[in-house]
Amino acid sequence: MIKITVFGIVITVLGLELKQLKSEYAGLISLTGCIIIFSSICISLSGIITDFLLLLEGLGIQSGYLNSIIKMLGTAYLAEFACGICKDAGFSALSSQIEIFAKLYMLTICMPIIMALLDTVNGLWS
Repeated sequence: MIKITVFGIVITVLGLELKQLKSEYAGLISLTGCIIIFSSICISLSGIITDFLLLLEGLGIQSGYLNSIIKMLGTAYLAEFACGICKDAGFSALSSQIEIFAKLYMLTICMPIIMALLDTVNGLWS
């Protein structure tokens, strides 16, 4: 965490310095920093997902539901990352479209979970 924080500060200072000389380079530096930080987050997230899978396997929860939840979390993080880059670049309309698409995509992913929940509720009432 400390390395990522220091890296973010260094990229910010470098971007501010380059903004005075060539503003287009500052945007590229910022984008490169974002990609590096996001990839390091993904690497650390894979260990968390592995531990979470082992925990749920021990509890006997179906892995299909877990896959859907992981896909939704991944979609949320990816969409937030893309929206942040679009907003920083001045493309707020594109950012809004990415947000809408991500929400609809997550809704399609979670439909099997919703259907299973409704089946369970229906089974309780019958």
